[in-house]
Amino acid sequence: SDKEQSNVGERTLTKLTEKIRELKAGKGRNGLLDKMKDDKKKLADEIKDLSREEKNLGELYKARKELEENIAESEKLLEIAEIEKGKEHVRKIVSEKKEKAATLRKDAGDIAAKYNGEPPTKEEADALAGKHEKALNLARAGEREKLSEEEETEYAYYSEKFRSGIPQREERAEIKRLEMEIELAKNAVKERGGIKDARAEELARRFANGLPTEEETERISGKAKEYKDAKAASENYKNSVYKSVNGANKTLFLVLIAVAAAVVATGAGLFFLNAAVGAVAVAAGAIGLAVSLAFLFKGGAAVFDDKANIKSEEIKREIGEFLAGYGVYSGEDPAAEVGIFLNDAKEYAGILERTCEKRAKDEADERKIAENGEKIRRFLERYGAEEGEDVSALSEAAARYDALLRAKKNADARRAEETGEAKRLENETVAALLKKGFTFGSEKNVGDAIAELKDDAEKYASAISEAAATEEEAEKLEREYDLGKTDGQIATDYDGIREKCAGLRKDIAQKDKEIEDAEDRVARKADKEAALASLNEKYLEKEEKKRIMEKVYDLIERASEKMREKYVAPIRERFLYYAEKTEKTLGEKMTMDKDFSVSFERNGEKKKEKYLSAGQRAVCSLCLRLALIDKIYEDEKPFIIMDDPFSALDENHMEDMKKLLRTLAEDRQIVYFTCHKSRRI
Repeated sequence: SDKEQSNVGERTLTKLTEKIRELKAGKGRNGLLDKMKDDKKKLADEIKDLSREEKNLGELYKARKELEENIAESEKLLEIAEIEKGKEHVRKIVSEKKEKAATLRKDAGDIAAKYNGEPPTKEEADALAGKHEKALNLARAGEREKLSEEEETEYAYYSEKFRSGIPQREERAEIKRLEMEIELAKNAVKERGGIKDARAEELARRFANGLPTEEETERISGKAKEYKDAKAASENYKNSVYKSVNGANKTLFLVLIAVAAAVVATGAGLFFLNAAVGAVAVAAGAIGLAVSLAFLFKGGAAVFDDKANIKSEEIKREIGEFLAGYGVYSGEDPAAEVGIFLNDAKEYAGILERTCEKRAKDEADERKIAENGEKIRRFLERYGAEEGEDVSALSEAAARYDALLRAKKNADARRAEETGEAKRLENETVAALLKKGFTFGSEKNVGDAIAELKDDAEKYASAISEAAATEEEAEKLEREYDLGKTDGQIATDYDGIREKCAGLRKDIAQKDKEIEDAEDRVARKADKEAALASLNEKYLEKEEKKRIMEKVYDLIERASEKMREKYVAPIRERFLYYAEKTEKTLGEKMTMDKDFSVSFERNGEKKKEKYLSAGQRAVCSLCLRLALIDKIYEDEKPFIIMDDPFSALDENHMEDMKKLLRTLAEDRQIVYFTCHKSRRI
């Protein structure tokens, strides 16, 4: 659109202005092109310095090589000195290890003496501890093999309840069968009670005074047949009379209609030659056409004498009087209504018959319910059922008592078995400990003895194992360091050699730092050369771009000015028109510049739109939208949708805007939404 083209032009002009400003800055001291010239000179000087430093890097490599040779010689002497110096330390470690091994073997001998030269093994101690633990677990399990406190309470209650006996499974099954028979009988009575539905009630109301007798049924059926025969005869008579009348006159009337139509057509043609003659001819033809049509239809619908029709009406009255007594007559089709009535009567007779059968079956089922209920009552009395306790509850109580009896018997058997096994294991454990020399009294029990045995077994095994390992370590150190040979002179010069090596390492570290810094600087030479070549290309490119942009800027600036004159002026004009209409509401005189920026004058000072109140900004926004609509739809009046645009206005200013909207609505459609009654139009 034109507006989008204008926006593109504005954005393009703005970007070009920034670029040209950037390029034109070359005229000043800090201009872009001058800065690029300075950068080029700086890069060229840096490249020269790096070329000189590249030549000096070879001397640094040579000096570092000499330092590496001196360090290698010194480190070899230092390694020999360290070995000789380290042997003294190793001899001390070997002596300590031998002393430790001797102490460990003495501790192991003391433990062996405690058990007469046969110290306990870890496996033996673990086996006795496992057997003792198993005995304790079995004893504890035996104590737990009993009914819970809640089950013991239940057991006592049911023992008292069934002290005279428990109802047997066969008895409970028989009572269950009787209950099922009662339930089935009740369900059967309930299901049969569903026969009386809405349809049955409707028929009962219709035949409240009784069903029609057989004589009445035969008579009304005959009347329905007579009615259908009379109606058929009447229709045949009508068809024969219509056919005779139309057959005699149809051809003549059609000829007369054709002639009259021809006269009307001729009169219409003559009307253009002679209006009077034409009008007479048309009138005569129209009269003849109307008369012919009247005779044609009169002959086709002639009145005739129909005795069959008279008879059907008399029968219809008789049928109506009969059916009205049952409240089912509508008068539309008597024969069909008689058929429906007879079917309903037959259906109701069947319902009455099924009702009698139902009553007999209900009485039989109710007798069965009463008999079975009496048997169940006697059963409950025999076993002392409590108030409110039914057969199901009594059966559940009996089943629960059976379960508790079995649980108690099984718990007693398991307790006896587990207690006996625990006692056997404990006796075997005590015998084994006595054999090891343990005695038991008030201060030591079996658990304490087993703990002491396990501790001694672990200590003995640990001492023997650690002593052997320590002795092996000492022998390995003696072989590895060849402690029988030594060189005392070189060990004496150890400190001097170490200081010399440290100084050489410091010197080579410093030299490595110098070389690394020099290499880093020389490595940047290629980057500097590439940067200089790139900068030369960019400099030439910038100069050419500056020249082109200056020409384009001039062209776009002229085009932009023309576009503003074409599009901005009409919109500004319409905005000022609407702003003038709402000046009372705004309270200010509004203006708009070429960039659509809105301003106003207050106390002789020009201010921007942001100093307006929220209500004033809403009115300005509406004026601008209306101006845009007038410009976009110059030749149209489109409808406008407004969604509560005046929510920030007070009641006085709202009245002014209502007048404006009513004026606008005179020549266009406005759809206005609001959420408050004070802003209704």
